[in-house]
Amino acid sequence: MNSKKSLLSNPIILYSILFIIITTLCTIPFVRLHILPIWNADSVGQYYPAFLYIGRYLRSLIDSLLHGSCTIPTYDLKIGMGENIIGCLNYYGFGDPVNLIAILANKDNGYIVFIIVYIIRVYLSGISSLLYAKEMNFNPKVSAIGAVAYSFCGFSIYGGLMYIEWLSVMFYFPLMIAGAEAIIKDQKNKAPLLILSVLYGALCGFYYLYMSSLALAGYCIIRVVFRNGISKIRQSLNSIILLLALYISGIALASPFLIPAIQAFLNSERNGNIINTLTTISLYVPSYSMIRDFFKCSIGVTKTYAMGIGIAEWLVIALSIFMPNSRKNMQIKVSILVTLLAISTPMTYWLFNGFGESNSRWYYIVHFLVMVVFVSTLTDINAMIQGANCPQKIISRVGIYLVCLLTCANVVRDAWGLILPYGQNWVSEFITTDEINIYADSPVAHSEIIMNDPELFRVDTETFLYTIGRPENVAMINNYNGCTYWFSIVNKYTQTYATQSLGMDFEWRSFGFNGRIYTQAMSGCKYYVSKSKDLTDTYELAESITFDQDIWYVYRNPFYTGFAYMIDTDSKEYDDSTFSSLEDYNRVIYKGINDEAVNTITYDYTKSCFRCITTKAGRLVVVIPYDTHWKAYIDGEKVKIDKFNAYLSIEVAEGQHDIRIVY
Repeated sequence: MNSKKSLLSNPIILYSILFIIITTLCTIPFVRLHILPIWNADSVGQYYPAFLYIGRYLRSLIDSLLHGSCTIPTYDLKIGMGENIIGCLNYYGFGDPVNLIAILANKDNGYIVFIIVYIIRVYLSGISSLLYAKEMNFNPKVSAIGAVAYSFCGFSIYGGLMYIEWLSVMFYFPLMIAGAEAIIKDQKNKAPLLILSVLYGALCGFYYLYMSSLALAGYCIIRVVFRNGISKIRQSLNSIILLLALYISGIALASPFLIPAIQAFLNSERNGNIINTLTTISLYVPSYSMIRDFFKCSIGVTKTYAMGIGIAEWLVIALSIFMPNSRKNMQIKVSILVTLLAISTPMTYWLFNGFGESNSRWYYIVHFLVMVVFVSTLTDINAMIQGANCPQKIISRVGIYLVCLLTCANVVRDAWGLILPYGQNWVSEFITTDEINIYADSPVAHSEIIMNDPELFRVDTETFLYTIGRPENVAMINNYNGCTYWFSIVNKYTQTYATQSLGMDFEWRSFGFNGRIYTQAMSGCKYYVSKSKDLTDTYELAESITFDQDIWYVYRNPFYTGFAYMIDTDSKEYDDSTFSSLEDYNRVIYKGINDEAVNTITYDYTKSCFRCITTKAGRLVVVIPYDTHWKAYIDGEKVKIDKFNAYLSIEVAEGQHDIRIVY
């Protein structure tokens, strides 16, 4: 009996038992309804293919190392229309150590590994909160309940099911706070915790690292001021300097991943008008209605990141306000006040998103604070009743156990209510077990002509995953160079060209060139794959295939002039809508591969290097998306790179030349 009690007194063991029970209960709706916890929009459209790509990349890297090669690819034509691998995919977990598990994932079992990783992430978020609770000397059993509430909060259940990589911040943020807390308490032997947690966050991406850094700064200011007081300014400054040094050390260690990610962001279309936002006075005015709405969303079953704070937790938060005025309790009250002010002020939602947009994705910080207040207050109450008489002690303990039980029950209620018809009926937005494989496949992968063609080219396709109404990211996991993509970080020149070509205002996505034959040719598209069977007036029918019970047709583009061609214009942009015939086209694209102006072009993926041989003078266009990180060399001599539409262009003199373009 005593051994069982000692086991349950260990917060990690107690939390793990509760986690297994609650996870099992939460999976019942998915099992009964034959659905997978993979959302049919961003999750299956972006995060799932990126996860499979990471697995392929890791296996390829290990294979090359085993064969004596140590080259690490940094650029891939198969991502979008060509992207920096880290820059584009870091947002989806390229760099996150947990995603090393992706090495076990392929197109057949990928969804199983993907779900396992989701569960692991949720579990780890609770473990990290327990480490913080231990640093603060909170009651172990209450800490385990707080870990359950934190790991299964609305940000985790609702946000995590849509965007699995968001869960990484739920893990490393408490570790950052715990590491900072140790330094503030002069426990310098725990400095590696802060360094490693910042390193981990930076590897996972700068988006949530930025939010977490703002919260970390606020936490450190409050803790240093309350711990040292006004009189110990020098000691406070020393603590802040050490915290900054350790933080910068973590950032520096992650720089091989963090710098490309930031560079890709700066080279993308994601930006906002910061000046207009900062000068909008109304954004600084707190609104009571925003607090009211947050409270309603938190206690109800809602599709919001605020969901998951039950009545029992709110009751404990209310009690914390009336706790005796110790230094610790004053810090809690100040933190609650600051958080309420942040929730009610519109500028907060812009600030935490770098002023690019306004949203509530920073609510994971609120859930962490709720956990801290919940556990701290119950710890104090439990300590206060130790000296009470027996009846009072029993009643108080029953009250604490009831609060803990209600907190765990609220987690299951939220999970079920989110999925089942009596709540939000979210079931229709998840992938079924029967259709998951189609989301990692492509009709292009079933074309013998395309897959056996040794030439370097792109393939344009119609959108085929109509259930999500978004373009596909499957080229990168099916070994071909495509034109459709849907990423949060995309080369801005590619995006602008795709948007202008279709005459539609898209952000961070492309549905291909929709049968615009000249645009396809100028973008290196040799084939067009479509369900339409009446395109032989403009294309050459090459093959018909069956994919997902439909017949698809593979067409050759008769205007295709290769992945590199010569042009007869000095313009940086050219509107191909002016073409109405082959003669019009040849006036601009007049020295294509058929004219032998460009004899060969090859691409070495492992070295991120293109190479071609030219024989005539002119302006060479290589249909690689323009990026200042490309360097061009003609016969070994570095030359200037210009832009033509979205692509690279180089002036070439008369005669035969060996041209290398290196990333």
